[in-house]
Amino acid sequence: MPVQLAWVTANFEQHEVSQAPLVLSDFWPHGEVSRSYGVFNEERGMSVRSLFVIDTDGTVIHAEESTQRGVLPDIEGAVELIANLE
Repeated sequence: MPVQLAWVTANFEQHEVSQAPLVLSDFWPHGEVSRSYGVFNEERGMSVRSLFVIDTDGTVIHAEESTQRGVLPDIEGAVELIANLE
């Protein structure tokens, strides 16, 4: 939830992105999406804090994980990457 809040409140106008991209939650079926991206921690029963940028063709063009507590993936870097897409 903290990552989603940071993402949807990021300054997209600064990066010339008209609106916040889709934020995906992996609530049900539990862990299905994170498993498909290889970021579900089976032992803990939860996803690894992750950030993916996926283009309109469904290709992952950026992936980042943060396994340290309290350390978020680089949201501003991802916003900049999106802003520079052609």
